[in-house]
Amino acid sequence: VKKNVYEELGAFNTTYRLSADYDFTLRAYLAGVEFYKIDQIMSNMRLGGVSDLRYKEGLKEKMIIQKQNGISFDLYIDNKYKYHFKLPFYGKHMLENTLAVIGTCYLEKIELKTINKKLKTFKGAKRRFNEIKIKDNIIIDDYAHHPNEIKAVIEATKQKYPKKKLITIFEPHTFSRTKKFYKQIAYELNKSDYSYIMDIYPSREKQEDYKRITSNMILKRIKNGEYIKKNEYSKLVKHRNAVLLFMSPNDLKQIEENYKNLYIKQFDKENDK
Repeated sequence: VKKNVYEELGAFNTTYRLSADYDFTLRAYLAGVEFYKIDQIMSNMRLGGVSDLRYKEGLKEKMIIQKQNGISFDLYIDNKYKYHFKLPFYGKHMLENTLAVIGTCYLEKIELKTINKKLKTFKGAKRRFNEIKIKDNIIIDDYAHHPNEIKAVIEATKQKYPKKKLITIFEPHTFSRTKKFYKQIAYELNKSDYSYIMDIYPSREKQEDYKRITSNMILKRIKNGEYIKKNEYSKLVKHRNAVLLFMSPNDLKQIEENYKNLYIKQFDKENDK
């Protein structure tokens, strides 16, 4: 967090035993501060603490209905019905994030009606479920590279577009992560209809230190899929009425743009006949 953000918004409010971090994050969000994910573990927290117990006791959601237009649930606090939320978010992870925000706002005595209204304006973090409609297809660009992230974004995609085929284009990130998680990554990717696997993006690592680690370790476990290079975007054009989900912490904008331009050209050509 930059110094000027603290100067403008104030530091963490230490009078909160449970929600100091949520309080600061919410203030930053409402002030229009941009959020970016840091690909590094900064700290590890144990489950079962006071905040976990209070969270479970203080907020209960019932009748969770996941539809194509988002999530909908009734909020109960201390076993008493408080409000019905209907929000344009997708996936279980976004539901959990939403409950954390609601809890913080409620402790700040912000009206639930206002919370619901403000939540609907949230556009998401940068490179998280960014969507572009291309003719009959959808492009989604996401930062996902860990198995849990891949699972979450695939679930969210299927929730929003249950009638479209799901095509995943995945660039593994670092040799060490591929070595550790290749089985889990393949397991999650197999939930899509077809998968394309790129070469590993090395980031800070070197291939010579991981001589036997390649993206082929993942590809061998993929039921329906193939290898793809970044300049082979023409392979993707054959997919119709589909969601093309690009996943990598590395920027895949170039292959996405090249695919988009080629697909529009071919789609228009075929429909002009």
